Amino acid sequence: MNTKYSAVIAGALLAFAASTGVAGAETECSTSPVGVWSGTVKFNDQSSPMDVSFGKDGAVCLETPVSVGRGEWVKTGPRKFTYTIKETFKDGSGMSGWVSIDQDAIQNGPKFTSSGVSKIYDAAGNQVGTTAATTEATRKSVSAPGCHK
Repeated sequence: MNTKYSAVIAGALLAFAASTGVAGAETECSTSPVGVWSGTVKFNDQSSPMDVSFGKDGAVCLETPVSVGRGEWVKTGPRKFTYTIKETFKDGSGMSGWVSIDQDAIQNGPKFTSSGVSKIYDAAGNQVGTTAATTEATRKSVSAPGCHK
C-alpha cells in the first residue's frame, strides 16, 4: 500500500477516535473515580474493609461489614476529588447513630487514597465525637452498580 495513503488513513482514524471520545476513554478511566472500589478505611488504630462506588451522576455509595452509606462526590482537579457520605449502621451491628464522612482523595490510575475527618453522631443526632480517617482502595470495575441502579 502507498505510504502516503497509509498516513492519510491513520490520520483519519485518529481524528475519528478523538472526535468520538474513543481515544480519551483510557484517560478518563484513569482520572475519574466512576466505578466500584475495594479497600480499607483506617481510624482510631482500627481498620475495616469497605467497598465504595462512584456514579457518573455524582452519587457515592459505601458498604462495610457493619454499615452502609450514601452521599456525593465532586471532581476537584486532575486526579483529585472529594466525597461526603452519611454512613448508618446495619441492624445487628451493635451500634447506633451515624457517621458523617468527609474525604479528600487523590487517584493514581487503578488506586486512590483519601483522608479527612469524620463526625460521629448518636441515634438522637447529637455529635458525640470526631475521628481522622484514611482510605486506600483499588478499582474493581469501571461501572457503578449497587445503589446506582
